[in-house]
Amino acid sequence: MTALAAFSQLDGFALMLSKALPLSAFKLLTAVTLAAIVIEAARHRTWAGRPRPSAVVTLSLCFACWLVVSYLVSDYRAAGRNHLIGFLSTILLVPMLALTATSHARVRLLILVVGVSGAISAALVILETLTGIRIIPHADPADIAAWRGQVRSAGASAYNPTTAAHMVLASSFVWILLAIEGRQRRALCAGLAALCLVALAMMAARSAILALAVTGLVLLWRYRGRRIFPLVVALGLSLSLAALPFLPETTTQRFAAVFQGANTSDRTLLRRMSYNLIGVEQVIRHPVAGIGPGAYPTVYAGHEYRWYPGREQGGRQLHNAYMEVAAETGLVGLALFLAVLLTAFTAVVRTARAERDPQRAALARGLAYGFGAFLLASLFMPNEDTKYMWLLAALSGQLALTAGRETMPRPAPAPAPQTDPRRLLARPAPGDRT
Repeated sequence: MTALAAFSQLDGFALMLSKALPLSAFKLLTAVTLAAIVIEAARHRTWAGRPRPSAVVTLSLCFACWLVVSYLVSDYRAAGRNHLIGFLSTILLVPMLALTATSHARVRLLILVVGVSGAISAALVILETLTGIRIIPHADPADIAAWRGQVRSAGASAYNPTTAAHMVLASSFVWILLAIEGRQRRALCAGLAALCLVALAMMAARSAILALAVTGLVLLWRYRGRRIFPLVVALGLSLSLAALPFLPETTTQRFAAVFQGANTSDRTLLRRMSYNLIGVEQVIRHPVAGIGPGAYPTVYAGHEYRWYPGREQGGRQLHNAYMEVAAETGLVGLALFLAVLLTAFTAVVRTARAERDPQRAALARGLAYGFGAFLLASLFMPNEDTKYMWLLAALSGQLALTAGRETMPRPAPAPAPQTDPRRLLARPAPGDRT
C-alpha cells in the first residue's frame, strides 16, 4: 500500500517499470495488495464477520455503483468502457487503504510518503527545467503542454503538467504545516516546502498558483491572532521570494492573458469556457444519470459543437472535475462524489482540531490544507479519476478513524460479582460440601 501511495504521484517511474513487466506496475501492485488482504483475512479470525466500514468507504462504493448504473444506461458505452474500468480500479484504493492502514502510525507513514513523493517530483521539475533534459518518459507526448514554445515539466508524473502541479501543491502544504507547527526537523520540512514551491513556479500552472494563493490566505487568517503569526508571515514571504527568481516569463504572460477577453492569444481560456458550456448543456439534457462515464470527449468532438470558441477537433475532457462528474454521471453522481469529498475533508479538519499531540495535529492539518488546495484546483482540471484524488480522500477518512480509535477512552473493567453476606452466614444444607 505504501508503494501504491508513492506511485500515485510518481507514476512516471511506474510507467518506466511497466515497460519491463508483462503487466502495468500499478495494476501488479494492486493485485499483490489485494491478494495479501485476502490471505490475511483467511489467516486471522479477527477479520471474520463484516466490519463496519467508514463513511468515506461506504460513500465511495456507492459512487462506484452509480458509475456502473450510469454506464449501463449510456448511449456511449463503447467509448466509455476503458474509462469506467480505470475509474473503478482507482476508487478501489479507498477500501484497500482502509483495510491496510489500520493504525495511526501506518496512516502517518502514508501521509509522509505523499509529502516525499511531491518533493521528489518537485526536484525533477527543477532539474528538467534547468537542464532541458527530459528524465521521465510520458505516456502521451501531447500531454507535455507548451505555451508560446516553452515546454513545461511534469516532474515524476505521467500526467499533464497542470495535474502534476496540483499534486506538488498538496504535498507542499504537508511540509509547510509540519515546518510551522511540527516539533521535529522543522528546517528539513521548510526546505522541502521551499523545493515544492520553487517547482510550482517553474511548472507555470495558473490553477495551482491560484489555489496556492487562496489556501495560503486562509492559512494566514488562521494564525492572525497567535504569537506564531509573524513566523508564518516571514516563512510565507521567504518561500515566495525564493520562488520568484524561478518564475518563468510565460507564467506572468499566462495570467495577463486572462484579462484580455476574447482577444487573448491563450486559446486554453476559450477552450475552458467551451468545456463548461457544453457540460452545462449535457447536465440539462441528462440530469439524472448523465451521458455516461468517459463519454464527454466523444460528445465534445461531435459535430454539434464545432463552432464553439477555442474548440479542437479531437476529444477533450472537461477541465472541471465537478462539472465533468455532473455531465457524465448526472446530479445523482455529483451528489455522491461531493459527499465522499466533503465527508473526508470535514473528517480530517475535525481530527486536526481535536488532536492534542502537536506533531499529530500538524500532520492532520497539513493533510487538510493540502487536500483543500487540491479540491480547489480541481475546479480547473479533470482530477476526479486520478489516483491522487482518491488517495487524499482515503487518507483523510482513515486518519480521522484511527485517531478516534486510539484516543477513545478504554472501557472501565466490569465490577467483580459481589456475594450476598447472608449466604456466607447461612448454614449449609445437608450433603452440601461447599
